[in-house]
Amino acid sequence: MPADFTDYDFKQLRYIENYLFSTIYGGNVSPVFSTSILSAILHNMDNMIKNGKDEVKRFSIYSGHDSNLVPLLNYLNLTTPECITKKWKNETITGNCADVPPFASNLIF
Repeated sequence: MPADFTDYDFKQLRYIENYLFSTIYGGNVSPVFSTSILSAILHNMDNMIKNGKDEVKRFSIYSGHDSNLVPLLNYLNLTTPECITKKWKNETITGNCADVPPFASNLIF
């Protein structure tokens, strides 16, 4: 890092990253990115409930990137651009307000 790069500068860059990801992958776009993966997850859960643990897979892993997780977080109402802005301004946050997942993150159902 440059010598004059401060913690405040890092915090500003982190806010910009969180806000942009939440804006780009939020709103009407999040269902487009999230529906197929959520359908597959729900299908596996339904099979487990209907058929029992001996008939179906016991464990499924889906691999992706932050650009896959952020639409899911938005679609599941776990974050919004508005809450990211409130967090940045140190305002009161009601509800969920997740940041962009860091490297090697996971989402477990």
